[in-house]
Amino acid sequence: MTTATQADLRAPAATSSRFSRRDRRSIAGMAGFVLLLHVVGWGVLVLAVAPHDYRLGSTGVLGVGVGLTAYMLGVRHAFDADHIASIDNTTRKLVGEGRSSVSAGFWFSLGHSSVVFAASLLLVAGVRSVADAVQGGDSRLAATLAEMYRHEIDATGQPMSPEPYAAIKNAIEHYRVDDILISTLKGEQSKWLEEGLIERVQGLTDLPVEHIESGTEPASSSAAEPAAVGAGEAS
Repeated sequence: MTTATQADLRAPAATSSRFSRRDRRSIAGMAGFVLLLHVVGWGVLVLAVAPHDYRLGSTGVLGVGVGLTAYMLGVRHAFDADHIASIDNTTRKLVGEGRSSVSAGFWFSLGHSSVVFAASLLLVAGVRSVADAVQGGDSRLAATLAEMYRHEIDATGQPMSPEPYAAIKNAIEHYRVDDILISTLKGEQSKWLEEGLIERVQGLTDLPVEHIESGTEPASSSAAEPAAVGAGEAS
């Protein structure tokens, strides 16, 4: 009687430990997809990114070393407690319902990484749009200052200053300034105008303050004009 009972208890355990043909196909498919992601990711890094020596500011270049560091940090992140708990809870639920749980971890990781990848693309697009605007403002300012220098007018300027009032105040305190030129977007498009920048600067100093809006031209300047400080709001 005891022997029969032990056999009956062992039989379900032996059966439950075996993978079905469908499970084996699922495991093979997941392993192949993960391998494909590794080949594509490392291939792009080694063959398309690293040879260009993209700069990372003053910290170095985006190469294989940075990629390997990011990869290892990602591997460590994969074993965070919240990930393990989420996969474990899902697995227990599927097993309790009598469903296969072989791919629970795979779909969790794929969904998590897809969200991170999409967020990274959005971040890159946002940074690029801001960088293009800043670079555009820099180029327009450089062209304007070059033209003023050509007419022997000593001037300095700062495009898209996050605090234009503070920038102008600092310039007045540390430079010889005789004239202030502020360029903004038109009307309601300008945050600076809504905040009363022109009036605040006029209350700060007795120096002449000239304001122009994007698309308009300031009064012509002669070569004998004094030095000026400028602030420009990029469109």
